[in-house]
Amino acid sequence: LLVLIAITIAIIVFKTIELYAPKLMGAPHPVAVLQNNWRQGMTRLERGLTLLAMIASTAPFVGLAGTLLHIMDALRSMASQGVDIRVISGPIATALVATLLGLASAVPAAAAHALFTRRLQVIENLFLAAKEAGHGN
Repeated sequence: LLVLIAITIAIIVFKTIELYAPKLMGAPHPVAVLQNNWRQGMTRLERGLTLLAMIASTAPFVGLAGTLLHIMDALRSMASQGVDIRVISGPIATALVATLLGLASAVPAAAAHALFTRRLQVIENLFLAAKEAGHGN
């Protein structure tokens, strides 16, 4: 799950720079990218959004699976060692951490996906408006 969080952060940072501050990467403004070849430009700008959407939709289930496995381990320990809260407190704490890690990758991925999708709509609208005004080809 930590790798999933790292991938999520990397994609968010890259897409933020690409869509909001392309000069930091030495890249042209997104509208300029679209002026050369609209279809190819949109494909390039949309890169990574599908992965963000997949992370946002699947990471909670990965965290939940970790939670279930650790709770099952806690219950097995409780059954084999007798009922004592100290026996299950550690595995249950680990289970809750697994859930938290799943959410830690899903929530930012979902928010970033929504923001980046909206930013792409704005970029496309700017491009189309410039084209209609006779400023683009």
